[in-house]
Amino acid sequence: MIPKYDEFMLPLLKFLSDGKVHSFRECVDHLAKEFNLTDEERKKLVPSGNQPIYKNRIGWAGTYLRKAKLIESPKKGYVRITERGKKVLLENPEKINEKFLMRFDEFRKFIYISNKKTKNINMPEGSQGSRNKGKINWNNNLILENLYFENQDNLLSQISTALKSGKHIILVGPPGTGKSKLAKEICKSYNVEFKMVTAMSDWSTYDTIGGYKPKEDGTLEFVGGVVLKLLYSKYNEELYWLIIDEINRADIDKAFGSFLSVLTGDEVELS
Repeated sequence: MIPKYDEFMLPLLKFLSDGKVHSFRECVDHLAKEFNLTDEERKKLVPSGNQPIYKNRIGWAGTYLRKAKLIESPKKGYVRITERGKKVLLENPEKINEKFLMRFDEFRKFIYISNKKTKNINMPEGSQGSRNKGKINWNNNLILENLYFENQDNLLSQISTALKSGKHIILVGPPGTGKSKLAKEICKSYNVEFKMVTAMSDWSTYDTIGGYKPKEDGTLEFVGGVVLKLLYSKYNEELYWLIIDEINRADIDKAFGSFLSVLTGDEVELS
């Protein structure tokens, strides 16, 4: 059976792990041998009849790895592994697929654009072309790019344990130490989309939870705050995490009030 396009990704990256520049033909020949493809399987064509299926799928595997910046093309028809690709191999992943690649900004942008132009772009069969729909792989390793912290392994372990336990996290430290960047990297590591807002000193529950405002016809309309918007707006179609930057600027009691009790998961009566 011919492997799916994503089943070629990890073997292709491993083949390029020597750091040398390889031609696409070399990659195709190597993977065909590694998967023991028969002559019949090598001759089987895509519906259009202009290319063997296995070459098409290996081509898509290479495209996805390039979009995630795990490999690069120094010249047309040739590829090599990048430093990011080497770091990924050090994780010793069991597999690399579209969900795995969602941790990288460049790949998410590629998928987003592809979704917007699905009528003009032929995506490989079996590709989801979508973001995380609510399932999180808690076995993912937290990866920090260009961030360095004291006792970093212990820090990442604490973060991972807290998230697995369903807890919220507050990152504390002096300005400019990478807290906001760390929050984004956490989301990317778990393949979760996020919305980032900056807290203000004049925040109230109107800004976080929501409140009523008058409409032109004189009636009142409820407008959700930054928290509730993630629960019932367009973001509810996918899994989003909320990052509140500079939360210490806000008066917590004024901005969240009894909603803090709701975040604990307990039953609470709200006014």
